[in-house]
Parts: sequence; structure tokens; C-alpha cells
Amino acid sequence: ALSTNIKIIRELDHIIVLAPDQFDYFAQHVPANKISFIPHGVDTDFYCPADSANHDIKFKCLSVGHWLRDYAIVFRVAGMLQTNKNIEFHIVSGSVKVPPGFKNVFVHAGIDDNALLGMYQQAGLLFVPLLKATANNAILEGIACGLPVVTTDLTATRTYLSGDEAFFIPRNSPELFAEALLKLYQNAELRRKMSLSARKRALELSWQEISRQYEALYLKLMTEAG
Repeated sequence: ALSTNIKIIRELDHIIVLAPDQFDYFAQHVPANKISFIPHGVDTDFYCPADSANHDIKFKCLSVGHWLRDYAIVFRVAGMLQTNKNIEFHIVSGSVKVPPGFKNVFVHAGIDDNALLGMYQQAGLLFVPLLKATANNAILEGIACGLPVVTTDLTATRTYLSGDEAFFIPRNSPELFAEALLKLYQNAELRRKMSLSARKRALELSWQEISRQYEALYLKLMTEAG
């Protein structure tokens, strides 16, 4: 099956990758000029900050999704911060179960898009420990809603979060994750600055902007093909 897939790759006219670290794999099989990087986009009209400030006394650390997420680390960090009764961890996933004893972790499954939007808008930050990543919809949706991001230090996360909107944690260190969450919890001005940067970066990745990159690439390829 692998040899068949490689044969198909070699017959493609052009390949678009969603993260720079995908480039090397495809460059083994096709010339580099047949590979382009165009980032994944996000609907910044639907996913947007709330019209009014969130006055909820609870500081909500939001995790969304299941693919290649490191929820073992989420629970370790939640356990480390259990003594702070104002910090909650909210997980949107149908595949995560809360272990016994975690009174500060809440799982939401089967919610619709509007409910998800509300959760982004009510959160204090997006908490996304990852095992690996290319394009991550939760990160894109979160920054579109103006959320600061605390995530794993990976090539893909640094590519998509290229401003001042994120803390990048090496090797998913639970201690460094907890430190970053507490720093944001305690510093409203830092959250505000990171929120502005998050929304700015999301607008750069809006589907309106990304579609222009696709149009430009298709026009270039059509011109070259004559």
C-alpha cells in the first residue's frame, strides 16, 4: 500500500502542504517546485470574540478536540492546580473521561457549533497540549475568538501562532504548563495583549485571505502550463 501511495504522489501535478514540516516528506518523491505551503484557514466571521467582556468569576482553561491531544498532561496540570478554586478546566471531546477526584475538570460532548462558540468566548485561554500537529482547527478557532494559547512547542504551532498570542511549552512539561496558566490567570493585561495578537493572527488566516493564496497559486500553475 505504501508503494502505491508513493506512486500516486509522484503523479500529482502539485502538492499543497498545511505545515512546513510536511515539506521534507513530499520532497523525497517530487521536485521541490511542485510543493507549496498554504496554511489552513478559519471562519473569522463566525468565530469571533464576544461582544461584551466575560465577568464569570471562574477562569476557564479550554481544551478542544481529541486527535493527537495529550489529555494525560491536561489532567496532570489540572491536578497540580486543584487548590485554586477559581481555575477550571473545560474539555470539549466525546472521547475523554474524567478520572475520579477531579472536581475542577468538566467534559462537554456532543455540543453544536453555537455552543462551542460560546465556550470559546467564555474561556480565559486555550490549553492545547499536543503529541504532534499540522493544522489544528481548535487553535485557529480559539485565536479567532481572541484566546491566548498555551500549547506544545512544535514547528506547526509556531507557524500558525507566529505573533505574541501563545506560550510554547517544550516536551509537554506539566510544570511549565502550570506556570504559564497561572501567569495568564494572574495577569489580565497580559491576557488582553495576547488576545489582541490572537485575533490579529486569526484575521491573517481567515478564509478570505487563504483563498487568495489558493487563487494566486492556481493562476501561476495555469500560466506555467500554458
